[in-house]
Amino acid sequence: QALGSCRQLGEYAQLAFTLLAVGIHDAASARWAAARDNLSRAREIVHGLKDRRLWEDVVSHRGHLEFYAGDFAASLECYQAALESAEARADKQMINRCQSGIAAVNLASNRTAEAHAILKETNSYGQLALCLLRMGDEEGALGYALKVKDRFKGPRTKYYVLKAFASTAEVFLRLLERGLEHAPAPPARGSVFS
Repeated sequence: QALGSCRQLGEYAQLAFTLLAVGIHDAASARWAAARDNLSRAREIVHGLKDRRLWEDVVSHRGHLEFYAGDFAASLECYQAALESAEARADKQMINRCQSGIAAVNLASNRTAEAHAILKETNSYGQLALCLLRMGDEEGALGYALKVKDRFKGPRTKYYVLKAFASTAEVFLRLLERGLEHAPAPPARGSVFS
């Protein structure tokens, strides 16, 4: 209904924003084809409107979508395009979002050093925690993983922070595994009561 109303009224900026919102919802529900379609339509409209901020929003969310769908090359391309535009406008929030996305692609591609160079300048604590763990800094990894645990509370969370949760879960599990490897063996069954 919202899409029809926007078209009818000639409110193309609202139409693009609505398509973006629907695309985000589709991506969060893993409806990849529908999300791609809605985000592509939003991108076309926004390009015609010359609204750089909304264009960056659409393109960065397409980067999130492609990341979760497993197309890291397409994800990286989206994040880099949106980052270039955001840097030209000096939009710190969008720059951070895009840099975090690029770092996520680097982490997923086992380019830990490249990811770390980016993540130490962002607020992507979950990914930074995983990066530090892979670099051998268990204490630093735990510290950032605990920040993620304390940071996101509430009834709803945006789908694109799943990278932070997945990274944090991996940190906690790897640290637990390492702790169990070094723990003393439990006594054999029955030996305590014999």
